[in-house]
Amino acid sequence: MNLSVIVSATVFLALAILSLPILNNTSTPQHWLNVGLWKLASSKSSREVKADLIIKNGVIFTSDASLPFADSMAVAGGWILRVGNYSSVQDLVGNETKELNLEGKVVVPGFIDSHVHLIYGGLQVWNQCLVINVLFC
Repeated sequence: MNLSVIVSATVFLALAILSLPILNNTSTPQHWLNVGLWKLASSKSSREVKADLIIKNGVIFTSDASLPFADSMAVAGGWILRVGNYSSVQDLVGNETKELNLEGKVVVPGFIDSHVHLIYGGLQVWNQCLVINVLFC
């Protein structure tokens, strides 16, 4: 996790705590100070986030009813920044951005394998129990 995300989250949390006593009173100086701090903390930084990777020219299944399929996706630091058509992600292209042309291939969300083989799964749980008993006894 990068430092700016941690600092931003800390600032938002502090501002939320400071704002609690004055939620219903908008005439105090503290209220207007908090409004200004909220605006400052929520404004975009001077350095815009650029994508590490643009995936384009594909069929991207989004699992979102309002946009079930898209053809492009912008990714930065392992996080999806934006999904849509190529023109909607173009502004996230930077000098270091790599572009991957899918040539019509399909992208789907990651699948989670939720099955377990009974004997092997039991042995894994048994192994974890032994480790926990040894460490915490």
